[in-house]
Amino acid sequence: MKRCIPLIQFVRLVASMLLAAVCSCCSLDEEIVSQWGMDVSCPHLVSLSPADETCVKADFTQPVRVVASSLRTDIEDGPDLPVSPADTALSTAVSFLLPAAPGPGKKALLSATVEDARGNRLSFAVPFVGWNSRVPRLAVNEIRCVYSKPRVEFVELLVLEDGNLGGVAIENPGNAASPVWTFPSVEVSRGDFVVYHLRSIEEGLVDEVSPGLVSAGTDARADAVDFWDDQTKAPLKKTGGILVRERVGGKILDAAFWAEDGKDSWPNPGLEAAAAEAVSQGSWGPDSGIGSAVPSMGTTATRTLCRDRFSGGVEDTDSAADWRVCATGKSSAGAENFHWQ
Repeated sequence: MKRCIPLIQFVRLVASMLLAAVCSCCSLDEEIVSQWGMDVSCPHLVSLSPADETCVKADFTQPVRVVASSLRTDIEDGPDLPVSPADTALSTAVSFLLPAAPGPGKKALLSATVEDARGNRLSFAVPFVGWNSRVPRLAVNEIRCVYSKPRVEFVELLVLEDGNLGGVAIENPGNAASPVWTFPSVEVSRGDFVVYHLRSIEEGLVDEVSPGLVSAGTDARADAVDFWDDQTKAPLKKTGGILVRERVGGKILDAAFWAEDGKDSWPNPGLEAAAAEAVSQGSWGPDSGIGSAVPSMGTTATRTLCRDRFSGGVEDTDSAADWRVCATGKSSAGAENFHWQ
């Protein structure tokens, strides 16, 4: 005699067959599946970043263990090197022990498969930038926030101690389209001027990653270190800010904020949050309000925002008091700022 399978058992049987047929981190509607009494909720990767030269840390939404992992130090054609987790226990924070240090500022790729306690798996391949243990002290020294071809916007940094710029990040919180730019690996010495140009509109522009490279360009200098981005559409404005971090998401090394007259608040939440963070880390002050910004009235392509800290022995205050708008024609990308009159 035939036996009928109850509907609920039939639904669960079909669900089991479907789960066996699809990938372990499937795309079935989790609310529907939860009503069947099964869990197919996948773990998700929250963040991944280097912790030191040979360790990368990853955070997940659920406790996971590593099933497989590998490192590629040459993203384009390098071999996949085996990577071991620091611990085999389930955890929301996983440390991957790298077989080789990618090098400061060098891009590498970590690939891995992880699973939670129920066997739901997640596979990912995430690029990261090699840890830099020799980040120099840096100061924002001059800013051009106005464009007039061929003079493009730039941020000039003064190197305060020897080191390597690899992975150092310039954060532009006023530009949502391109908020972060990172330096490649390049050795710098105390007293060097490093200029990050935000546009590339001339021929012969090169990133000076070694002493033998000399870039063309209206504001490039043979005795400075020049780098070029390819942004457009006013990447800097007359109200804005810059954070220089030791690495993406890392400690702030220096900051500067400026504003047009008549502004009573920051024009977007990104700038407001950046100013608050800079104040909390002691890189700007006395407070994060727009009233504490450097007045940008009068800035032009040849009248830049200039810092006076290192030109006249003036004590640094990490505030608008350290800054001025230079005289017409006195912008000095890649060189010492003119003294205050």
